[in-house]
Amino acid sequence: MAEETKPLIFQLNSIAWNPSSAEFLFGGGTVYFTMENALDALDSHVADFLDPDMAIKRSNLAYYREVNSLLDPPEISIGANNEALLRTKVRLGATAMTTHFPYDINQEWVSSSDVQIIDDLIDSSTSLMIAPTSTTVPYARDCNENNPCAGSVGPAIMECYATSPTTISRDGGLRTQVDLTNVSNVRWGTRENNTFAQETDPFSNGAVYIAGHFIRGDQSAFNVLDQRGPAEILLSGMAINSANAMERPSQANYADGFADYAGLNLRVGADYNLYSDSIVGGTPSGP
Repeated sequence: MAEETKPLIFQLNSIAWNPSSAEFLFGGGTVYFTMENALDALDSHVADFLDPDMAIKRSNLAYYREVNSLLDPPEISIGANNEALLRTKVRLGATAMTTHFPYDINQEWVSSSDVQIIDDLIDSSTSLMIAPTSTTVPYARDCNENNPCAGSVGPAIMECYATSPTTISRDGGLRTQVDLTNVSNVRWGTRENNTFAQETDPFSNGAVYIAGHFIRGDQSAFNVLDQRGPAEILLSGMAINSANAMERPSQANYADGFADYAGLNLRVGADYNLYSDSIVGGTPSGP
C-alpha cells in the first residue's frame, strides 16, 4: 500500500474493510522508502559520472531513506471531504540528507527517530529527529559563485551547532534549534575596497528550517484553482511557539515574519541589542 503524499510503501500481512465506519485496517508488515532503489543505484554509480556531485539527490524528504520499522500498522479513515486519511507510526534509523530548499544544506541525525502520522499530518508533538549533528549553511555575499565578478569574495559558511532534537512540522518540514556562537559577523554586498554594504554583529542562536514536502488540502490558504501548492509548501513558515501551527504565504500575518522559514533564521536576544551597519550610495546609514 502507498499513500501518495508520503514517500513510504507498506507491505502488509492483511487488510480488513469496515463499511460502517468507512475504515481500512491493516495487519503488521514492513515499510520501505519509495526512492530507496533509485538512490542506491545513484550511489553505486558515482564513479561513472563526469562530476561526482551528479550523484547527489537533493531532496527535502530524504530523511525517510533509513525507515526500518513499522511501529503502528496503517489505518485509513474517511475525512470531512470524503478524502482518505492515513494514521501510522514508523521508525527511522540514523540518517542524513542534502536539501533542495533551502538549497544544499547537509543535515545528519545519528540516532533512531519516530515519525507519527495522524489523519495525514505529522504529529509534531511526538515526532522528533533525534541527535542532530552540527550543520553548515552557506549564504551568498555577492555575485553568483559560478560566474564570479571582479572583487568577489564568494559565499560564506555558517557553522550551526544543534542544541535540541529536530522537530518535524505537520507538513514534514524540519526545524533544528542551533547555537551560532562560533559564527562571525554576518556580511553581504561586497564593495571594491573589501568592505561590505551590509553587516551585523554576530548572532548567538537561531533555527535551521527545511521546508516540508506535502500539504493536506484543507491546510492550504490558497484557492485550489490557483495551483500554488508547491510554492505554499516551500514558503510556509513553522510557528515559533507552537510546533503544530504553520504560517501560510497568503495569510495576513505572513509579512510580519514571526515564524521560522526555509533556511537559517537568526535570533536576537531579549534586549534586541545588536549592532548593524548599512552603506547606501557610498554613505553609511547605520547603526
